[in-house]
Amino acid sequence: MHTSSGVDAVDEYLETVVQKGGRFFYKYGSEERPVTAAEIAVPYQAAGGMAQKKFTVYRTHHGPIVREQNGKWWPSG
Repeated sequence: MHTSSGVDAVDEYLETVVQKGGRFFYKYGSEERPVTAAEIAVPYQAAGGMAQKKFTVYRTHHGPIVREQNGKWWPSG
């Protein structure tokens, strides 16, 4: 059987995130694990040529955080 619908293209996990001392942690069972943060630069075409926008991206062991809803973070794995 083969499918090309892409229905299960992303697995999402709900993370409960807390902030302590300027850093983020997510709850994993009874533990609080650190959320990894990194800054990336995304290039784009602007009217005067190429430009870039910098973003801070976050990830847990489940994968990168792809959205936030009602104070909860959702990584995609």
